[in-house]
Amino acid sequence: MITNPRQLRVAQRKAEALLNQAAGLTDPTAKCSYEALAQEVLREVREYTELASGHIRTFAITSVDDMGTALIKARIARGWSQSRLGSELGVTAQMVQKDEARAYEMCSVSRMAEILDCMGFELVGAVRQKTTPFSSRVDRSSFTNSSPSIVVRVDKDGVTFAPTSRFSTLSTGARHVREAGDALLLTPTSQEIARVSQ
Repeated sequence: MITNPRQLRVAQRKAEALLNQAAGLTDPTAKCSYEALAQEVLREVREYTELASGHIRTFAITSVDDMGTALIKARIARGWSQSRLGSELGVTAQMVQKDEARAYEMCSVSRMAEILDCMGFELVGAVRQKTTPFSSRVDRSSFTNSSPSIVVRVDKDGVTFAPTSRFSTLSTGARHVREAGDALLLTPTSQEIARVSQ
């Protein structure tokens, strides 16, 4: 991630050099590799310039690991240099640069909150129970081999369907839709129109 104007200039020169090198190559594989690297650098350049424009003011965080990147993006969007943030926090610009190089990995939550507050940002979100890997989410103890079923899981990544033939199916007398951990187990009725197969 580009975190300051100096890194931006270096990245722009690097992208230009990669594209120039790619233009001079005749080997399609090598040319494609250089162009892909250039596109990745240009993506980072675009991200920095969009942030620096100040138009982006909200940054998604899906875990505590994303906090450091969000703090850096917030500083850039605020239009503050690392020196300005250091001055506001009472530390040197080098300390801010060091923290940002490690994405605030060693920073406490209270310090992150202080940084957000001094830049005029707030953390808004939710705390939720962690989930275990999908294969262990379904309570297999309530299943028998009576009928074909399918496990449906809905989460931030979308909808996942898994035939329960890998596990087994609901016991007789169970409802057609039953919660199993944070997944749903669907058992087809006798009037099912289409049969789900693996």
